[in-house]
Formats: sequence, structure tokens, C-alpha cells
Amino acid sequence: ITSFPFGCYAHTSAGAGVFTFFATQLGGQSGLYVMTMSGGLPSAAVTTALEGDAAPGGGGLVYSNLVTSSQPHVRMDSAGNYAYYAGLNPGGVGAVFYAPIATGIGTKVSIAGDAAPGTTTTFKDYRSLVMGGVNNIAFIGDLNATGDNAAGLTGEGVWKGVAPNSISTYSL
Repeated sequence: ITSFPFGCYAHTSAGAGVFTFFATQLGGQSGLYVMTMSGGLPSAAVTTALEGDAAPGGGGLVYSNLVTSSQPHVRMDSAGNYAYYAGLNPGGVGAVFYAPIATGIGTKVSIAGDAAPGTTTTFKDYRSLVMGGVNNIAFIGDLNATGDNAAGLTGEGVWKGVAPNSISTYSL
């Protein structure tokens, strides 16, 4: 690892420490990693997302530029599960993923172009990702000007749910 720009640390309800961080490897490839700490001993880092790897549920899209994304990157719940924003290529689209601390393996929550629940349009991008409780996730979704938003009158909304599934409209 050659650079370590930022990370997120939390104590879980079970007392173990969880640390997620973005880093750049020697070859320039960026990634998202997770480690736990229990009894004063750290675990080995587990790779959750690596630039150039296939994005889960992405249908051929790959992770891109993880370290320099302008979005809030990772949010964690009280159990150490975490959600993260990632840019994907081709197309430079945004996406939200969820990873349980038990495995550190990412699962798709939503990718730009997916249907926005409670509307007849699709997501354009995501921001203001938050987590709370256990597996509870919420984010602001920017909407495309299609379907019931063809006039572009509703540019965004808040979606929430239990990750990785069951995301529903909270407020438009």
C-alpha cells in the first residue's frame, strides 16, 4: 500500500473494533479494505472492492477510481456492517453497495440506471449515504428526467431500507 487517504473506524455492539479504509497499492490500483480488532489484535485486511474488479450485480461494470471519488465513501452500522459508494466503468456511473462484517464481501444495493422505488424513473446518482442500527441504510438519490419525472420537477429523494435489499422511498 502506497497511500492511505482516509478510513472509518467504529466499535461494534459486540465490542470488537472495525476499521474500513481506502488505499492505493504500489501499482496504482485503489481499493476498499476492512479489518477488525478484538482483544488488542488486528485481523488481516480483507479486500472488499478493488479498482478494475467486477462490481457485484453490475452486469459487466467494474470498480473505478475508488480513492478519489467525491462522495462520502463508507458508512458503518452498530454491528460493523458497512455500506459504500463507488464509481463504476464504463460510463462513470455511481453505485451503492453493502458488505456484512462477517464476510467483507460487497453486495449491490443500487446502481445508477436502476429503477427508483416509488417512481417510474431511474436513479442518476447517489449521495449522503448513512447507516444506523443494524443493516439500516439511507441515501439521497438523484433522479433522471424520465417517467414520472420527465419534466425534471423532482430532482431527488430519500430512500431507506434494510441492506442489501428492501430499499424503498422515504420522501420525494
